[in-house]
Amino acid sequence: MLGGMKKRHIDALTKLRVSLAKELVPDELLEHLLADGVLTPIMKETIESNNRRFKQNTTLLDLLPSRGPLAFSFFCAALQNTGQQHLARQLEALVKTGESKETQLPLSVQETVPRGRPYSLESFEMSIDDGDGPVSVSHTSVNFYLSHHNQAYKMSTIPRGLALIISNIQFSDPELGHRYGGEVDEASLKNLFANFNYKVIFRSDLTAQKMMSELVHFSSLPEHAHLDSAIIAVLSHGVDGAIYGTDSQLVKDIFVILDNAHCPQLQNKPKMFFIQACR
Repeated sequence: MLGGMKKRHIDALTKLRVSLAKELVPDELLEHLLADGVLTPIMKETIESNNRRFKQNTTLLDLLPSRGPLAFSFFCAALQNTGQQHLARQLEALVKTGESKETQLPLSVQETVPRGRPYSLESFEMSIDDGDGPVSVSHTSVNFYLSHHNQAYKMSTIPRGLALIISNIQFSDPELGHRYGGEVDEASLKNLFANFNYKVIFRSDLTAQKMMSELVHFSSLPEHAHLDSAIIAVLSHGVDGAIYGTDSQLVKDIFVILDNAHCPQLQNKPKMFFIQACR
């Protein structure tokens, strides 16, 4: 798993974002990043599918923070190797300035970390998943299990349940735009749920009506009666309380799909919803 980019590197990219978006020459640069493993072939194709260079550059900049702790170094090296040394120097100068400010902080405002507790400066969003697989999960202790297992839901069936993933990437309304990086999220969730022993059902690029049809069909599956839990994950654009289909129509009331009235087979069983709705 690649892990997330360091915070000081993300800060440098953010501060120089406008200049990078305007000045980057991506053609040869992308080849270097692909060769170094910073980008996947699908990511490179996604970037190149944009007609305007500015949009290609912003798409690349959006992807870089999730491509691992070495992505920044590879990016600067690629800039050096493609005649864009001035941008590499500006980024490295910003990183050094950030490091200098961190070391000058008075002790009274620095965070104190309890001894023995792992600590990371990376944000939770960046470090939990890099786009290439699920995060590792530690097993519970025997003592904790013995003292709490009577309060837990039963999760012993194989599979543990069904997991429906709906991912919308392409939209008919150009104002909603393409969900770049959506393919990476899809792969991450598929791997995560499968590794937790769920049977994954995947659907992509659905209109609002087809989304509702899939949700209703999922709630009516007879397998739920013999399984211990269920998952619904929806990745799309959205607004408060609603999610867009690819036809730019909104889907509401997703949570009632698995309530006791609509899905009695899952009564008294855990039902998990994961909603990623860009607004």
